[in-house]
Amino acid sequence: MKNVEKVDMFNVVEEKTTKKCKKCGEEKELSEYYKSIENKDNKSTWCKECEKTRAKEYRNRPEKKKMIDRYWREKNSDPERKKVLREREWKRAGIVDITFIKYEVMFKKQNGCCEICGINEKILGKLGVDHCHTTGKTRGLLCKQCNHILGNANDNIFTLKSAIKYLEESRK
Repeated sequence: MKNVEKVDMFNVVEEKTTKKCKKCGEEKELSEYYKSIENKDNKSTWCKECEKTRAKEYRNRPEKKKMIDRYWREKNSDPERKKVLREREWKRAGIVDITFIKYEVMFKKQNGCCEICGINEKILGKLGVDHCHTTGKTRGLLCKQCNHILGNANDNIFTLKSAIKYLEESRK
């Protein structure tokens, strides 16, 4: 391994810049290894190229793929887990004041329909949580199309009113 010596006040510290892959045996730069907390150098034992080949071969084995798919279905079929994942998704999106219970209350209040167009979720697909991007507060449940309308208008009321006026005038 190539080493670069760094000297601090008390000790000589060696910083490794290369590592030998345990799969292919080639000496490679540390940037050619994935991060891993399992090793002292915080790098995996196999280089990225060998790791990718291993992963591809593993995924292409039909019996392994079936096993992985079955495991994923079993792990994610639990309704409580789905609720947790949905709440995590909302938090990542910056929606701060929503829980699955609040979602269900809003859903029942709106009769399973989009707050803007009124079309039922069964026709449109899952209703999304609309929220203010500056405060993160929830406003209601919308279908994808209506949520995109607000997003494309940057939640600007003047722009939306102008669009309505435009549509009304074009019908005359």
